[in-house]
Amino acid sequence: MHIKVGLVGLPNVGKSSFFNILTNSSVRSENFPFCTIDPNSSLLIVENKKLDKLVEVDNPKNVVKPTMEVYDIAGLVKGASKGEGLGNQFLAHIREVDIILHIVRFFSNSNILHVENKIDPVNDIETINLELRFKDLETLEKRLEKTNKLAKSCNNDAKNELTLLNNLIDYLKESKDIRDYCKENCKKLDDKELKIIKELQLLTNKPVLYIGNCDESGNKELVDDFFKRSKMSKDDIIFIPIKLGADIHEMSDEEKEDFKTEVDIWNNHIETMTDKICEKLNIITFYTSGSDETRGWFINNNIFAPKAAGEIHSDFEKNFIKVDVCDFNTYYNSKKNNKNPVFRTEGKEYIIKNSEIVSFKVGC
Repeated sequence: MHIKVGLVGLPNVGKSSFFNILTNSSVRSENFPFCTIDPNSSLLIVENKKLDKLVEVDNPKNVVKPTMEVYDIAGLVKGASKGEGLGNQFLAHIREVDIILHIVRFFSNSNILHVENKIDPVNDIETINLELRFKDLETLEKRLEKTNKLAKSCNNDAKNELTLLNNLIDYLKESKDIRDYCKENCKKLDDKELKIIKELQLLTNKPVLYIGNCDESGNKELVDDFFKRSKMSKDDIIFIPIKLGADIHEMSDEEKEDFKTEVDIWNNHIETMTDKICEKLNIITFYTSGSDETRGWFINNNIFAPKAAGEIHSDFEKNFIKVDVCDFNTYYNSKKNNKNPVFRTEGKEYIIKNSEIVSFKVGC
């Protein structure tokens, strides 16, 4: 399963630095706005403690970790939806990703410019969100114009769509996001309406995870003020000292051994982040493991075994016969004690669970 993650934020919040660390890349991250123009993309190899444990007991010849494609989208500024700072171009890039990682500045450093000349995470978030809403309004109003013409010709589907479009426009004008509209109206929206919303690729309908770029101290005072003033849930933001990651990124393997505690702290931050991404996208991981290869696979939650088999190869879905399944703890503990783990056999109606070890049986 191919997951696309877009890094978004104001200029000079640590976005490109974070991209370099996550993907082991070296894109420009100078101290001035718009040093990133075209979106850079590279793969983030997702570290996974359970996969590491499978490697420990199976000692495979080959290990394949799941990946996410990360896009470093140029910094947005106030007025981006009207073209400020090449904003229209940058906003278009956001349409291509599955989830937004919104990097927010919580650190203080007089040597690094802030486009608003002050550190105010609540204001920074609202600046970006406002531009995304403006862009969605533009998208909806263009669709409304076309749909109006169809509705005048007594097209009933178009008339129904008009109601939906106007509801979405009104919601955005209240400074709310479409993802919240969908949550609030999940029981009212029918399949046609959900399909229309999906087709529109609205920016504020994409899942978002906020990354608070803080100092190693944690910036407690600024963080406390942030939660007092914002409506943000603590589940929606992770605080990560990106400077720590930048320092580790520059270390040799020998130096990393000397700073193992710091490296472990950093790795825990990134694992928490990737877990949150999967949670927001409703994605789980299953494993295939043995002496030849141990591998982690991303799939959507609540899908049947043949569809999961199709993630390995499209022919596996077509020719699916059955699947042998073992939960992680049973598998790991059995192998750890030099015993053969007991698998159970399931059919086409079985829904793959998170962290299961599976072996698909397919025909020719």
